Amino acid sequence: MAKLVAYARVSTDPQRENTSLSWQRERIEAYCKFAGHELVSFVEEVESASGKTRRPLLDAALKKAQSAEADGFICAKLDRLAPNTKQGLDIATDLRQGGKQLVIVDLNLDTSTPIGQCIYTVLLSFAQLERDTIVERIMAGKEKVRSLPASSDRPGVQYLWLPHH
Repeated sequence: MAKLVAYARVSTDPQRENTSLSWQRERIEAYCKFAGHELVSFVEEVESASGKTRRPLLDAALKKAQSAEADGFICAKLDRLAPNTKQGLDIATDLRQGGKQLVIVDLNLDTSTPIGQCIYTVLLSFAQLERDTIVERIMAGKEKVRSLPASSDRPGVQYLWLPHH
């Protein structure tokens, strides 16, 4: 049985109001109950991780996970923890060097083992690829919209008129 510090994050206030934070909490609590782990702390954050190198609530949760009262850190999903590969690797490395485990619930992943660490590293690279691909598609879509002729029928709205055949 491990004593874990839990972390849940959403990016926006509307996500706080829907079920995302409660969904993450339920998954973490169910996992801990099943695995026999104890939650010593639960941190919930509402803040976008995009473009940020540090987040105060995450930093505080990680510091608590490094303390003598905890054995590690747990979160519901990989994308809630780190927005890019480097930050994800830094978090796992810091925890591992402190003799602490990192658990990602939806992946059933524990980085306290060599195979768990390897799988975590590979999955971080795929998560980064997915994020970069999404950004690339969004940028391509915006560029396409900018290249289309604007209609003067509805000010402020741009669309392409395609006649019916």
